[in-house]
Amino acid sequence: YTPDELRTLHPSDIVPRFGSPAEFQRLADSLADGENPVRRSEHRRKDGAVVPVEVSRTLIRTGGRTLLLAIARDVSDRVQAEAE
Repeated sequence: YTPDELRTLHPSDIVPRFGSPAEFQRLADSLADGENPVRRSEHRRKDGAVVPVEVSRTLIRTGGRTLLLAIARDVSDRVQAEAE
């Protein structure tokens, strides 16, 4: 996705199993409590394919707001190697 395309998307457009606002709040709370910020998930690519990803997450507090920064890395090659 281009940056402009990403700005128009909701997380559920990329994360097939994106949860409810309450689940999102629990995630933010767990990160604030020091829980491991890296986990595996699946994301939907622009072409519609669903791929395994490793997501690094952190909370950023700015201007009185708390934002969640998530960086996803495609780990398809690693998953395939582990399966073999």
